[in-house]
Amino acid sequence: MHATPDISEVKTRLIAPFGQAKGRIRKTTSILTLTAFFDECGETWTGRDLDAVNRSFSLRYPGVVKLLPVVGQHGITNQVVKILKASTSGAHSTVVADTGSGMAPMILETLERLQFFRIAKEAGARLTVLVYAIDDRDAIRELTDAMQVIGNEADYLVVRSPGFYPCSWYDGSPLQKTLLSNGAKEITLPTLMPSTIEAILRAEMACGQALTFPNALNHLKGFEWADLDFYLKNSAAEFHRVAEIILPTARAAKLKALAAETPVAKKSLGSLDYNLGE
Repeated sequence: MHATPDISEVKTRLIAPFGQAKGRIRKTTSILTLTAFFDECGETWTGRDLDAVNRSFSLRYPGVVKLLPVVGQHGITNQVVKILKASTSGAHSTVVADTGSGMAPMILETLERLQFFRIAKEAGARLTVLVYAIDDRDAIRELTDAMQVIGNEADYLVVRSPGFYPCSWYDGSPLQKTLLSNGAKEITLPTLMPSTIEAILRAEMACGQALTFPNALNHLKGFEWADLDFYLKNSAAEFHRVAEIILPTARAAKLKALAAETPVAKKSLGSLDYNLGE
């Protein structure tokens, strides 16, 4: 892995699952959970959605997340360039991108070809790669290959969802040891009950639109409401622990200072009173 670049202050964060191409590993779910946390914190962010098939990210955040449909042989490269430009323009403090299945190899090739990490360093931008610990040989191989390209020029956030998929192959593996020795952070997200997921889908059908998790909370009741509230509350506590690699430096410091007055773990997400606004 490469030497860690000297960036004393991160002005812009780009957060994306650029290292794994496999689908159905909860990439979009974790991204929607992260942006729910940002919204409650008052963090200003913008999003890009490369998954034109499902559009799960852009449908839930119209006006905030731009859909970037991939068309033609060079479609992925053309759209990834737009994401990279957004993260190095200085116009945004936090950029969150979702990807479609099978895109990782072309994304990594684009990062190398366009010398993204050099340009990002000059712009004060830093990539955080979302990594999914899952017992799947293809996913682990993809991540290993990605690390050869990215090295230490990005931060890594390992997302565990043990209630959704096991991660025994990852635990204690050379891959985990390499990631942790190079500063990777790990979080564990809870898993929603099937009945809660079904209740959210019913609420979306009744509303005629896709709902963010906080919006869905307003449409649920009973045990499903409690389950989603638990999910958001505990996820918020996990993201808070790793604020330094999911937010620009100054905003992460502000969140940590505010958290000293408002403990995350003891409050539901809906009752947090953080505000990271200017």
